[in-house]
Amino acid sequence: MSDVFKIRSTCRLCESGDLTSVLDLLPTPIPDKYLPTDRAGESRELIPLDLLLCGVCGNLQTSAVIDPSVIYTHYLSRPAAVNPVLSSGYQGYAENVVKRYGVGKDDLVVEMGSNDGAFLSFFKDQGASVLGVDPARNLAEVAARSGIETLSTFFSSEVSERIRKERGEAKAVIANFVYANIDNVIDVTMGVRNLLAPDGIFSFETNYRVDVFQKDLIETINHEHLTYYSVKPLRDFFDRLGMQLLTVERVPSKGGSIRCVAQLEGGPYAVSDTVKELIDMEMQNGVYQASFYEPCRSHITSVREEMRVFLQEIGEASPIAGYGTSIGATILIYQLGLGKVLDFLVDDDPYRQNLVSPGYHIPVQGPQTLIDQHAGHALILAPLYAEQIMKKNQPYIEQGGKFVGIWPEVKIY
Repeated sequence: MSDVFKIRSTCRLCESGDLTSVLDLLPTPIPDKYLPTDRAGESRELIPLDLLLCGVCGNLQTSAVIDPSVIYTHYLSRPAAVNPVLSSGYQGYAENVVKRYGVGKDDLVVEMGSNDGAFLSFFKDQGASVLGVDPARNLAEVAARSGIETLSTFFSSEVSERIRKERGEAKAVIANFVYANIDNVIDVTMGVRNLLAPDGIFSFETNYRVDVFQKDLIETINHEHLTYYSVKPLRDFFDRLGMQLLTVERVPSKGGSIRCVAQLEGGPYAVSDTVKELIDMEMQNGVYQASFYEPCRSHITSVREEMRVFLQEIGEASPIAGYGTSIGATILIYQLGLGKVLDFLVDDDPYRQNLVSPGYHIPVQGPQTLIDQHAGHALILAPLYAEQIMKKNQPYIEQGGKFVGIWPEVKIY
């Protein structure tokens, strides 16, 4: 029995035990546990990574649930801080929420998983009263320094009651790329319901299951993402908890996501046609059938073999680097068998440099190391950002270095 994770045998949305495994990936360590060298041993344990489909409500979830305190009390990912495209998109998102749902001066906006406070800052600039809730103490400190009050804890129904007593009802509760990371999602959603004003809204973004599998976004399949949401199970889930799913918008974030808005049952806003339209599309595409996931399994096996052949061909004459240290990078390293061939990893964020990777303990360096170490090839471990990575590193290319795409196909750029 592990102290780090447990195996969940019931659906976290409807609590049914009718679960069928539809995709088994190779086990990996906790994917974002980059550590100093003297603590490297803490990241060795391999954890199952398989996906289970609920035969009752159609939800898709991982079997293994890692103790969230192990992952989130000190967290390295700061997406808005290091990705200007994402930061710009968030500004438009915040402005849309303010305009569409009438978030006015001094209205309370609460964000769970508020990270470094970057998203809430847009609401603060509009005059709203803001409060972040994030268990990562290091990020809560960063947020506080920028003027975003943050509770360093996990959001729950109990925490929502505390906020309501101290700050009143919320006009908006936000959850960006965190709702899928929650195991006790029933309790958390009850907390959202408790906190919302009668005309309040719950807005969240999450990876969209249809995009994950139709676009082969396997780097998004990891232990932090416990649930792979689609619209039908979400609509039914909110209905059961006395809420309504109002709108669902497909957005390009992280390769393909959905931005959802819900309100209290009987709230003031009309349900958009987008909800039914996307459910119809999901049904037509067979999203709730096991066969929908088989092409992903076959593709991983094929690319793994393609990668093995490529590595044999280039040999070991010069160092091989991996570019990117996100959660998805760990997934790609393990699924494609790269752990023993990478001499070092590169990341633009100084926050991650001078650490070692989960499991294989590959050292993380800055981009200049590509040139200093004369790396012959740099494998791109962040496929969605390949163009940005190469644009930033023209001196390495001019020196003769080669960037290599490893997913969804192997190719030298």
